[in-house]
Amino acid sequence: MLNNNFTKQVHLIGIGGVGMTPLALLLKEYGYDISGSDISDFRLCNFLQSKGIKIYLNHSASNVPSDSTVIYSSAISENNIEIQTAKKANCTTISRIEALKLITSDKRLISITGSYGKSTTTAFI
Repeated sequence: MLNNNFTKQVHLIGIGGVGMTPLALLLKEYGYDISGSDISDFRLCNFLQSKGIKIYLNHSASNVPSDSTVIYSSAISENNIEIQTAKKANCTTISRIEALKLITSDKRLISITGSYGKSTTTAFI
């Protein structure tokens, strides 16, 4: 668990996104019960399901577990039905970047940026 930053149940809106899928796997590895939704099937959907993550292929108020932490992708608008449902239920609702800040707050990080050589540099590190 991550220092009580999240409830036991975490729901990710936009779980099929390139930044959300790894976040779902990381939180599952940390022991959280994970669910998530996306508007359509995505490449790693079956893989996430095989890890015990509940996937909804639509956005609906009924997808949001009560008493959950809801993390949303930057591709999701504030008027999304799941965000609105979570707020009405007084669930903690945070963006993916805010969730990443909480997860990494007690860790040392290395960032690699640039146009060329990021993969090679990462491999060296």
